[in-house]
Amino acid sequence: MGLMKIEKQLKRPPVVLVVEDDLEFSELLIKALTTLGCRVKLAPDGFSAVQELSTDYFDFVVLDWHMPGLNGKETLVKAQKIVMVDPLTESLWKDRILPVIIFSGSNLETSDLPRCKHFKFLKQWTKPIGIFQLRENVQDVLLDLNFTGQQ
Repeated sequence: MGLMKIEKQLKRPPVVLVVEDDLEFSELLIKALTTLGCRVKLAPDGFSAVQELSTDYFDFVVLDWHMPGLNGKETLVKAQKIVMVDPLTESLWKDRILPVIIFSGSNLETSDLPRCKHFKFLKQWTKPIGIFQLRENVQDVLLDLNFTGQQ
């Protein structure tokens, strides 16, 4: 499906948080997402991602699973705790479930994924990945989500 049709379905550009510590790879992700009409914010580590998730709105997250500091699992668990404790954030997230796409160099088992009320694991993408496959994956996600249940 082309960009015009996706934009018509969304009526606005999707907003994506990319959590990736590898600058070269994050640039590839951002290029694939922006080419398809997404607005992208980059968090270079788990701590930055937690801050972004507690203060900003995103339609979905692309999350590197293996990062120094907070890894992907720790990032989601910490973000979940902040969302549940802060009264302002909790009201914004009350009925919200944010789709998460995990990027990893290895296959993850379901048992590796934390149970978080406000995050739904949508897909896992495997590194390394080329720009054309990445764009195809992003298009698939935009179509899968249809952004009807993002609030």
